Amino acid sequence: MTRKSRALLLILVAAAALALAAPAGAAIRFVRMQGVNAPGPAKYDKVGILKQGNPAADHILVLEPGTSASAAYFRLVAADIVRMLPGWQVWSVERRENLLEDQSRADLAKRGRITPKQLFDYYLGWLGSPNPVQPHFVPVADADVPFAKKWGMGVAVQDLRRVVKLAARNGRTVVLGGHSLGGSITTAYATWDFGGKPGAADLSGLVFIDGAGGGRTVPTADEAQAALDQLNQPDQSPFLDLTGLGLPWSAGVFNIVGSISALRAPNDLSVVAG
Repeated sequence: MTRKSRALLLILVAAAALALAAPAGAAIRFVRMQGVNAPGPAKYDKVGILKQGNPAADHILVLEPGTSASAAYFRLVAADIVRMLPGWQVWSVERRENLLEDQSRADLAKRGRITPKQLFDYYLGWLGSPNPVQPHFVPVADADVPFAKKWGMGVAVQDLRRVVKLAARNGRTVVLGGHSLGGSITTAYATWDFGGKPGAADLSGLVFIDGAGGGRTVPTADEAQAALDQLNQPDQSPFLDLTGLGLPWSAGVFNIVGSISALRAPNDLSVVAG
């Protein structure tokens, strides 16, 4: 063997060793696809998909996140799944409402370009402050997105239908799952009437992570209509107020500030203390 051949062989062996050492979850890509036509500007008719694992996998696990969450919510557990099950790829869904979010300072903080304190000041520190930092986070006003009241379960399920159909191409196995609200959407999808056929007919299984709906009573048609009529009142927000503070966006903002601060400065005092 010549010196050149030996060098080439060493390069190939090293490359193979690196490939074997790399975690299966390293293959990761985020894309957006066309969603269903729904009320509001066409720019929001998009569904995001965080794809993890081998693109050539024969089996796809599609996951719907919970309230105030996004596709990245499943990133770590998806990495574990595809590492243990190399024949599977995980597609985490990002619903259209995530397009309304202001991620500008969150992106800077994740890159280490601003401090956790600056992150806090932008998203939360301006609340109640006589001299808030400028510029600061400005929540989306309900009056600016009246069409969001029409983004109900029907839109979520129809958007998800696009994702499932794409995942099922070339005869791939598709399993659908979700956490919390995502579990409710999974149930709705499985039982939805798509031209006389339930959504479950195109699935090989369902996964529920604290999200099957529990023992809640299914509302009657009259009760559902009454809830919709209430939502359509001018003083009603299209967004769920999880904290009860009258700030429906606050749960997501607290999550993002707390989690990024813990990531960037795990040994520092919490920026949200007090």
